[in-house]
Amino acid sequence: MSTPTLCHTLRLELPVVAEWLSRKISALLQREIHCEATVDDYDYWTLKCTNDRFSLADLSLLLAHVKASREVAIQAIPSDADSTCGIDLLLSNELLKEVLNTGWEQQLVCDTTLYLIGVSREALTFPYSSPDVFQIGSLTVQRNLLYSKDEFLHKLHEGGDCYSTLASLSARYVDLFKNELHWHYPISDDLHTGLYFILVQEGVLCLPYDYVTQDDFELFEPDAAHLCTAEEMQVYLDDWERQSSYLTETMRSLQANLIFREVIHG
Repeated sequence: MSTPTLCHTLRLELPVVAEWLSRKISALLQREIHCEATVDDYDYWTLKCTNDRFSLADLSLLLAHVKASREVAIQAIPSDADSTCGIDLLLSNELLKEVLNTGWEQQLVCDTTLYLIGVSREALTFPYSSPDVFQIGSLTVQRNLLYSKDEFLHKLHEGGDCYSTLASLSARYVDLFKNELHWHYPISDDLHTGLYFILVQEGVLCLPYDYVTQDDFELFEPDAAHLCTAEEMQVYLDDWERQSSYLTETMRSLQANLIFREVIHG
């Protein structure tokens, strides 16, 4: 019987992994490459290039860069074509090890999340990270271009502590980043009806609300606004996944009932 072992696990969203590897491959091949990560099984994911194809010379360069083993090379090189839009699991893993500057013992894929189990923490580095920027998927946001927490709450209060004011404040971000940089979380935390996540210089501001009106939409509770912690975000994530999973299963059951009724009764 094996002895239970406590391992360090790194949780990564696959769209973020795809963005990291797109940058890595672009630098190596010296041209713009955009990839997306696709999941084939609970332990198998691959990269697919969405704007180009990889020639045999491209693949050979990538293999040489990671000092690939014969097994990795055999899997990566297509046997019946002179180009491909995909990079298989083994080579993708080798490139990701280069990006993170570390290795791991096992991996697991769940929906769009990659879990690296048994990660070596000593040399682990996160790519393209800087205290001066936020990285939201493929979007890079300069911290100094954001409102500070106090500035944001002051301007929100001047406009009436409502969603209409939030939308006006976010127009600046749309001009700069093509993104409002706020996200609605419509699930009660037992204290408030819902909340918004808002990017500010200090981090992620949680701005709760309890009431919604026809004219101003959400009416915020600024006294309850606070900066979110990683632990708190995990609670929000768990609640979201639980609620969305239940709703998805319910909708599929309802759809099955509707299909049955339409087939039987016309």
